[in-house]
Amino acid sequence: MPGEAAKSVTRTVGILSVTKILTWISSSALMFVLPRYLGPEEYGKFFLGTSVVAILGVIVEFGREYSVAKAISRDQDSAAKIVVNAIGARTLIGVLAYIGIVVFAIVARYPADVRWILCILGIPLFWRGTSAVLWSYFQGIEMMKYPSYGGIIESFLIALLSIIALMNGAKADVLAWILVACGFINVVICSAFARRLLPRRLPRIDRRESLRLLKEGVPYFLNTMFGIISYRVDTVMLSLLTSAKVVGWYGASYRLFDVMMFIPTIFSISVFPILARSWDDRDALARMAKKSLDFILLAGIPIAVGIFAFAPQIITVIFGIEGYQPSILVMRIFGVGLLLVYVDVILGTTLLAADKQRQLSMSAFAAIFLNVGLNIWLIPYTQNRFGNGGIGAGITTVVTEFFIMILMLSMMPPRLLRDSSVVVQLKAVAAGCVMGLSIGLMNLVGFHWIVQGSVSLLVYGVMILALKAVSSSELALVQNALPFGRRQPQEKKVGL
Repeated sequence: MPGEAAKSVTRTVGILSVTKILTWISSSALMFVLPRYLGPEEYGKFFLGTSVVAILGVIVEFGREYSVAKAISRDQDSAAKIVVNAIGARTLIGVLAYIGIVVFAIVARYPADVRWILCILGIPLFWRGTSAVLWSYFQGIEMMKYPSYGGIIESFLIALLSIIALMNGAKADVLAWILVACGFINVVICSAFARRLLPRRLPRIDRRESLRLLKEGVPYFLNTMFGIISYRVDTVMLSLLTSAKVVGWYGASYRLFDVMMFIPTIFSISVFPILARSWDDRDALARMAKKSLDFILLAGIPIAVGIFAFAPQIITVIFGIEGYQPSILVMRIFGVGLLLVYVDVILGTTLLAADKQRQLSMSAFAAIFLNVGLNIWLIPYTQNRFGNGGIGAGITTVVTEFFIMILMLSMMPPRLLRDSSVVVQLKAVAAGCVMGLSIGLMNLVGFHWIVQGSVSLLVYGVMILALKAVSSSELALVQNALPFGRRQPQEKKVGL
């Protein structure tokens, strides 16, 4: 990994990691009270609403996280023009998306309270396009500290206001209003920071340019859209084939699964601008892809092992075993699938940087048929057999991710992963096996699960060092990822 690229990635990773830790604190506090106070049924309604809005939100963003960020990273002098035209197009899409959510709520024949929750949670679709484009702008110029400020404030406000509301007997609709208000505050903050960097006089919206940007974003949009459908359609199908309580059980496991996605999310956001600029240098792209894959496996294996081993304790502590005991098996299934998702995120980011977005969107489209087909079979089957259709939805998620991984590996450009460190990856797997064995031995002795987790994580780290899975230079990069005490690069105006 070249020096400047490494510094850029570690700087962004450091900023986003600190942001994620701070937002994780507030999110964790909310996770402790939200399912307990709402109960599985009411929580299932709320989770369904957020899942449906997430699918429609992808339509509004229209591939922004890759198309807009890539365009800006390659031509920062045109950043203002790209931002204005991208926002204009996505605002119109937001209006159409909100109409779509209202129509869906009616057609699906959801109860009145579920329809009301969907209509409230859909309000941010009006400004989600603006928020998405600004995020991509900051990503493209590699100044992620600005949207991080807005994200931290939004997260803490949501947690604080939601906990206060829940303590006073609030239901899912009140929490939906809190999400809407805090999301609006976030976009206002990001807009204020963007105005400090963009020229005072912004260009006017050019309809032709807006349409051109939308046209260029279609492959990215299709890939993201098909991916989010595969990622979220299981919740919608559960709501149609089972009860709100089953959706609540599934949502509890899925929420934790979603939280654990922070590592590949942060890393892909950080590395994508570098990969995008290396698109015409296959050797540089191959080196970055190789290092990214090594890192994500080293980071993902202990998390997957820990989730699988400690699923009962995690569910008990966070949600309460009495109402959410059926969530344990689903969470263990997600623990298996988590590592596949980690790898898929890195492979997908690399393919997008290599301009393979059309092929990637076709693979995501194929995955939808597999996902829906398996859900149609497995959700009713596991619901009838075990009284928990979420088991079938979880198995479907794992199978779909494996299918996507195979397709993406087959689409990799020649030589791109030719020098991939199979030895490093096998060392990581071996360290994970030793970690799992240590958990089993400590469990037999009767150690507390927190002690087991702490010691086994230490065992994993020692094994990684003993097997020399990481070099001394890579360890130095990890240490430098922490932004404390480091001077940030000077801000610069990015103009036309």
